[in-house]
Amino acid sequence: MSLPNLARSARRLRLATLFCTAMILLFGLLAAVVATTGGELAQVRTTGDPISAVATAALFSVALWRLIRMLRRIEGGETFTQGTVSDLRGFSLYTLLAVLASVLLPPMVRLASDLQKGGRTTLSFDIGGSDLIAILAAALLFFVARLLVEAQRLADENSQIV
Repeated sequence: MSLPNLARSARRLRLATLFCTAMILLFGLLAAVVATTGGELAQVRTTGDPISAVATAALFSVALWRLIRMLRRIEGGETFTQGTVSDLRGFSLYTLLAVLASVLLPPMVRLASDLQKGGRTTLSFDIGGSDLIAILAAALLFFVARLLVEAQRLADENSQIV
């Protein structure tokens, strides 16, 4: 793929990511409103607790912001730079944290609520196939970032030979 085509593809993906980020922030804000109104807001329902939803949305929004930065760099012609790799690592890290928050926070919030009420406490985690795939994808992106660092090192080495 030529550089202009790569830049064009990066721009399209960046715009799509901006749209997704706006939607996640909107849904996170709605979850926060539901939490502050006691869940009585008409036509707005959240799955799970609003605290977990807001925390997960915030972490994933930071991940998408790092992806947007990386794509903007690629649009500008930076492909194998330290900044691009750093943004890819940041995207991977915050995606991983968002997935872990979506799995770990709901049972922790339920446990805290049960303890506060003085009732019987049980702790159970619900992890599904999509969560495992997201964890694997985040781990794979960390590996891809390492590959990019190695590719840059080899390119630098080869340029010094000539």
